[in-house]
Amino acid sequence: MTVPPRVLPPVCCDLDGVLWRGTEPIPGAAAAIDRLRDAGFRVTFLTNNSSRPVRDVVRQLDGMGVPTPVDDVLTSAQAAAGLLATRVEPGARVLVCAGPGVAEALRDEGYEVVSDSPAAAVVVGWHRDFDFERLDRAASAVRDGAVFIATNVDATYPAEGRLLPGSGAIVAAVAAAAGRAPEVAGKPEAPTVELVRRRLGSRGVVVGDRPSTDGALAAALGWPFALVLSGVAGPHPSSGGEPVPEPRPPFVAADLAALASALIAAEWARGWPRSGSAPILPALRPRRSIPMAQGPDWKQFLDAGAQFVAVTRAEARRRARDLVAQGQLAQGQVQAFVDDLVEQSRARTDEMLDVVRREIQRQVKAFGIATKDDLARLEARLARPTRKPAAKAKKSAKKPAKKAGKRKVAARKPGAGRPSAR
Repeated sequence: MTVPPRVLPPVCCDLDGVLWRGTEPIPGAAAAIDRLRDAGFRVTFLTNNSSRPVRDVVRQLDGMGVPTPVDDVLTSAQAAAGLLATRVEPGARVLVCAGPGVAEALRDEGYEVVSDSPAAAVVVGWHRDFDFERLDRAASAVRDGAVFIATNVDATYPAEGRLLPGSGAIVAAVAAAAGRAPEVAGKPEAPTVELVRRRLGSRGVVVGDRPSTDGALAAALGWPFALVLSGVAGPHPSSGGEPVPEPRPPFVAADLAALASALIAAEWARGWPRSGSAPILPALRPRRSIPMAQGPDWKQFLDAGAQFVAVTRAEARRRARDLVAQGQLAQGQVQAFVDDLVEQSRARTDEMLDVVRREIQRQVKAFGIATKDDLARLEARLARPTRKPAAKAKKSAKKPAKKAGKRKVAARKPGAGRPSAR
């Protein structure tokens, strides 16, 4: 009998500042996505950047080695179109002060996209060709009573080597000129929460570089937040950036490449094979959660990893009894289930410990925060349980031989006239 495969939660990953800055891919990001997908995660993408059509985003992902279905890319433009559908009937004229991505999302919802009044609604988002004429037309339509929606209000936008003015700067100009605040659709607002739940379900993890939006979205969803420091946030952010929040998120990493190992290890610890939403295996839990290694915190990562253990036969039999009582397992399948469960859990535990070891070594190399003695001592704490008994047995086997040898030598010394050992 084979234990059902794990169904892991989706990873809802930001793009700007996480996979790329402008058009420049962030090193290691594509390989990190491959590792997460190989581990069984569904990796999806959610961006507050509404400027481009979804297929353009998919092409950029494909170009950096991250092939992605169109349905796995979510944008604030889609959230804005969904919000507008609750305010204005399809077919209405909508003035777009934004990029082609917003126009695409609105047309998909059945709206007529226009660039001047009269208009039933105005949607404002990030675009590079914003100017005084666009500001004037958008503000005038809002003053005339049009519904006013902003895709997002991010103040800045991460580009190659610097921060650009974000959608929030454009929205603020229109709001100031119109004398009205907009309804906001993007992260972390309710329209995006609804979009994520509808497309991805009720369980997942949010990965992003901006605590004020990505972190707040994770809180609104009730999902863990994984913060990467490759975009807007940092321990010592530049002007326009954001600090690492206190208390720190469950995961903090220098970039997506550093984050992947921690997400994989943490999910193995929490979940193990699942069938639908019902756990098949009891969760393996450390005595404390795994934070991503960052500076001195890497020791906490090691401490947590050292405390994982494989499922015992007693635990497997208990789980089998529960499944039989629930009608999910036949009595004749119990022994095969127990054998498979124990074997797979041991293999997964060894694999997880290898992930932890590699992550420790990577962090030590990256941050230079441990001596060789430190690493040897901590590596010893992570020794696989299956190796320890063998080591002890070997050691105990040597001791009697050593003592016996000493007794023979002692017996020969006082004895005169005994035959030589030669």
